[in-house]
Amino acid sequence: MPKSLEGIYQIATFSAIRKLLIAETIALSAFPFFLIPSAFAGNRLTNFSASLGQVSNSQVLDLKGNSFTISSELPRKNTYEENLKLWQNQLESARASGDRELQGVAITNLGAIYTSLGEYNRGLELYQQGMLIFQELGDRSKEIWVLNNIGTAYKELEQYDRAVEAYLRAIAIARSQGTLVREGWVWRNLGHTYRSMRQYDRAIEAFGQAVRVFQNTNAQDELADVTRLLQEVQRERDR
Repeated sequence: MPKSLEGIYQIATFSAIRKLLIAETIALSAFPFFLIPSAFAGNRLTNFSASLGQVSNSQVLDLKGNSFTISSELPRKNTYEENLKLWQNQLESARASGDRELQGVAITNLGAIYTSLGEYNRGLELYQQGMLIFQELGDRSKEIWVLNNIGTAYKELEQYDRAVEAYLRAIAIARSQGTLVREGWVWRNLGHTYRSMRQYDRAIEAFGQAVRVFQNTNAQDELADVTRLLQEVQRERDR
């Protein structure tokens, strides 16, 4: 099982994308990440009873044992409305108890849900609030997660320069923290952004960096996905 220096994380294909897009186009999109409670730490969240179910293309890192798992998939049993209510309840609970970390997690998860619903500006407002909390706490690993989500929102708004800036900031922090797998996913999303900009050489470089990371971490599903993306962009460039 691959290792880095961060915490226990799970990366999975975003369920809403799977539902909305046919299999051939799933990998064409960047997506936001969520923080969900790790199986052993679920009692930290109030009334968090939804089953996470099985996820595809997953990669679990056995590391320090953080309380949260990063995923691009929310609990399958819940609708968006239910997930909004769940994380709003967690935010209220965290504010009442003074749990700043959980406040940041809840706010940013709400932002990810709004982003997934196409409410990108609302998502960005919440991401900035979450970022301020994690900066206050000095939690750089969660800054990576928020910056990835900021980049994804800006990409969908076609504000590509801002998206690139956010992704590059996330990659810089990931490198300083030794967070390989998360760095790989951000490189992947950056590649999608450059592809949308028709900057094919930069897209090839970004996907190539993602390939390097997933090779180093033996993340076979992710490696196959990004290798295919790399080949597609190379063909587009050479037409």
